[in-house]
Order: sequence, then structure tokens, then C-alpha cells
Amino acid sequence: MIAILLAGCGRLGFDATGDEVADDQPDDMADDLPGDDGPGDDGGPMFDAAIGCGSGHDEDGDEFADDCDRCPHVSTLLNADRDNDGVGDDCDPQPDVAAQSIARFDAFASLPADWAQSGTVVKLDDAIRLSGGASSISRPWANGTSLFMIGFTVSAIASDEALLALIVGEGGTPRIYYCELYDDATSMLLQLTYTLNGADYIHPGLQSTAERLSDLSGTLAMSTDTSKSCRAVLPSGAVGAEGTVGGITPDFFTLYAQNAMATIDWMIEIRTDP
Repeated sequence: MIAILLAGCGRLGFDATGDEVADDQPDDMADDLPGDDGPGDDGGPMFDAAIGCGSGHDEDGDEFADDCDRCPHVSTLLNADRDNDGVGDDCDPQPDVAAQSIARFDAFASLPADWAQSGTVVKLDDAIRLSGGASSISRPWANGTSLFMIGFTVSAIASDEALLALIVGEGGTPRIYYCELYDDATSMLLQLTYTLNGADYIHPGLQSTAERLSDLSGTLAMSTDTSKSCRAVLPSGAVGAEGTVGGITPDFFTLYAQNAMATIDWMIEIRTDP
């Protein structure tokens, strides 16, 4: 199993053997998205620009169902995509460069089978809740350039140290890096953190925030580009942190909460082609 423990000062330590993440599961869920042979328009492949496109779940309530929404987590009027790569202008890291794709979107209407659970994970209507001392969901991930983002609400924290984190790492090793919102009972930081040995934790980027982790809603994002970066959009505004991380070749991705009751409304991975 993957066990994640607080090592102090908002730092995580992994005993990551990778047993909870099945080797026969896909590295991403791109095949879950509509294929190139689906309906399209000039605004982007496989998407119908008309309001009411597709059917089924509509996470952002903009009348574009998740399966044809170019930004399924952002309510948009036109679903516009000027570079025609299938990722809408309102969420495309490079809206004028046709290099991105939505590799995965989970609205958590159900919990897909390839997410391995640890700790206290509760399925809610259109969301999941992580609570208790240390809880997480993990899945395989093919190392590359991705933007991970979640929408979250933390309703309570249960300790002087609490955190919510997006993590990638190498199964069977202590090598991980992650973006975290870390609350030490006096203030909250957005931190980019990594460890190569599970003992020494390095923060190449950190930024203080105006909020505390309890009673907090927002988004948390991590980019795995060459220069790693973290970004949180909070009630007071956006904060960011970035830095360089080396010596890690990740093969899994984890959503993690410690000493916090965190509801995860959705998760998106936007992949950038080499």
C-alpha cells in the first residue's frame, strides 16, 4: 500500500511500495473522452458548440455536459477554443498553442475503480470526502507535462498541523514532490515541496496566504512542467509558488488530506504534448 505520514512542518513522508495502484490499470484516462470520430465543429475536435451539447453530468452548470465541455470545471458561455486542441480558452495553459488535451476529468459522480483508497474516503453526491489523520486516493500516472487541478472545500481541521496536497512520486521509493496548502495553527502556506530520501524535505517555492485551511473553499493546482509550480485560487485571490525539482520520475498521482475534512468536488488533468 501507499502510506503517507506527516514528517513535521507540513512535510510528507512516503512508504510507497505502489501495491495499492494496480499495474494493469491505465496510466491515464484519455480513452474515456470522446474519440476523434465524434461530432465536431470549428471550435475544437469532438465538441458541439451548441448549448445543451452531450448528455449526462454537467459539473460546472453551464449547459455543456462534461463529456463535451472543453472546460468541464469552469462555467463558460461559448465553450470557445481558438487553437482547436480540445481544451477551452478559459482553462488552456496555452490558448494559442494547439498542444493540450484533457487527459482526465473526474466529477466524482462515482469513484472510478483505478483510484486506490487509503484512510477515510467517503463518497458523497458528486464529490468525495477525505478525513481523519491521513486519507488519500491514488492512481497510476505516466510522467510528463500535466496541469492537475482540484476544486475543494475544507470544512474543519483536527490538529495544530493540517494540510491538503497534490502529490506525484515514484512507487517503491520515498521520492515525491507535491503542492500543499499547509496550516500550522497560526497561518497557512502554499508550498512546493520535494524529498528524495523521505527524511530531508526541500521547499523550492512557498507563499503565505491570507486564509486559514479550515472553512475554506477554492482550487489547488500543480504543474509538472520543467519548472514545477503550484497555484491556489482562494477567496482573497490567487497565490503561486514555483521552483526546480530534480531526481524524481513519478509514476503515480495522489490527492491527500491530513488532519482535515476535505471535500473534493472535481479533478482535472490537462496534458501538454511533448
